[in-house]
Amino acid sequence: MGKSYQVGRKLKITAGRVYHCSVCGAEVTVVLFGGGKLSPVCCNQPMEITEVICQIYYCPVCGAEITVIKEGTGVPTQKIADRLTPRCCNRPMILRLAA
Repeated sequence: MGKSYQVGRKLKITAGRVYHCSVCGAEVTVVLFGGGKLSPVCCNQPMEITEVICQIYYCPVCGAEITVIKEGTGVPTQKIADRLTPRCCNRPMILRLAA
């Protein structure tokens, strides 16, 4: 998945959305957006919103959440659907759908 950094683009802020620092290369992911004016700052400059949206999984038992930063390629004989199967509380975690 290629990254795209477009300054000034009006992209929807959602859980999983990635912001990028053009100075040091740091990246942050929105975990929960409360509807306010989100404007992360790094290296004393506003971070750039990207088109990248990370997948977020949650545990139906305890409520734990994880963000997938980069998915592996797996082994050649493995089915794509079986490559990443996060588990918590001995159960599969559920993919949160974008709002």
